[in-house]
Amino acid sequence: MAIGASFSIVGLVDLSLMWFPLGFGDPAWEFGTLSQTFTSLPPTAFGLVLVAYAFVSHPALGAGWARVAAVIFALGAIVLAVMGFLFLTVIPEVMRQTPPEGAEAVIRVVIINGVEVVLYPVVFAAISVLLWRGVEKHS
Repeated sequence: MAIGASFSIVGLVDLSLMWFPLGFGDPAWEFGTLSQTFTSLPPTAFGLVLVAYAFVSHPALGAGWARVAAVIFALGAIVLAVMGFLFLTVIPEVMRQTPPEGAEAVIRVVIINGVEVVLYPVVFAAISVLLWRGVEKHS
């Protein structure tokens, strides 16, 4: 559990720092920050999964904490879906502002983040359901 907590804390600090100072309304900032967020998410998610697994696999730690983790993953799925929608809405403006020599790099970012925008909310929602059901199995 300590390893998972470490990954989670470091990942959350990293994710938090990339959001400040806020720059909503600037398509380049929104595109870059959201892109970095999706790209930097795996260590945080991995840490959260390790912590959640510890809660489910060791009922002595408390089923309540596993349920809290399930809710966190459900909320994460919603937040990631909203962020994904925001990311998709800024793509046309970023493409208009990008000089032709930079278009290929932007397209690559759009492709990889497009996959992440779809997969991460689905995976977080699935983890939430599995955690909730895991608590029910061990109860």
